[in-house]
Amino acid sequence: MAEYRVTVLYDDNSPNRRTYQLSLDGRDMGEVGEQSMVSLKTDKGSHTLAIDFAGKLLTTRTINIQEGQYVIRVHLSHDRKGQLSIRVDASGGGGSGSSGPRSSAQQYYAQSGSANQPAQAPSAPPKKKSKAPAVIIILLLAAIAAGAWYFFLRPAGILSPGGVTLTEISSGQKGAVFASSQVEIQAAELAKDKRGKRAIVVTYQWTNNSGQTLHGAEDVEELVFQDGVELDRAEMGSGKYDFGIRNKSVRDGTSVTVQTAYVLQSDDGVVEFELSDGSGQTAGRAAANYRVSSENSGR
Repeated sequence: MAEYRVTVLYDDNSPNRRTYQLSLDGRDMGEVGEQSMVSLKTDKGSHTLAIDFAGKLLTTRTINIQEGQYVIRVHLSHDRKGQLSIRVDASGGGGSGSSGPRSSAQQYYAQSGSANQPAQAPSAPPKKKSKAPAVIIILLLAAIAAGAWYFFLRPAGILSPGGVTLTEISSGQKGAVFASSQVEIQAAELAKDKRGKRAIVVTYQWTNNSGQTLHGAEDVEELVFQDGVELDRAEMGSGKYDFGIRNKSVRDGTSVTVQTAYVLQSDDGVVEFELSDGSGQTAGRAAANYRVSSENSGR
């Protein structure tokens, strides 16, 4: 009987140094980190590969194993912006058993290695490095950040130039799953637009789950209000912010950071930010509320 395998390879040196948790049709495949791999025997046909990060589902990918294919290789890597990229390779042969060199998972790196530098197959799973030093560093950085917050920033919110603060006061679900994508509101801050007017800049993550290539966040509808009145989009200058992702094509399964800006009506009031399914196929929405306050408002 032919043996079929799904093998996931993390084949780049990502600066993110992340470890992903994998499952196939609900069966745990284990974790995969930099320059490592995991493999699982399965049946011919359609299977669902789920990729989790930090206990949260990141994306899923449907994999089809057909007659004459002995292995499906899923390559995880990152693009220049650090976003996860997924490539699926189907290899033929239909060999049975696991004794043949072509069906051995330990040969995969050698098959895909550089022509100038032959890759060596790992003889044993890589040992996990201790996370204790990293935890200590994170705790120290958190303590420094907390001190900076106490001495230099107001407890009520982030103090921007001009004595105006922005504070997140309440949120519903900051993440939502739509018909073609998934979103999660991450942060907001105050800035000035090209005409010097104060604006709110909101950052959220958008993941393309449509099964095809889309322009960044093209299926998402944004609704922004201040004290119940809809706000206009802000025209921002180049530099700190990147608003060009909407003009770029994004492959299925890829997550990108989206930034959007709106002109405030005043330096006081409550700003409501909502994301909904622009296609109208799902009723879910992501939302976050912020208070804008000036030094003299008394709020």
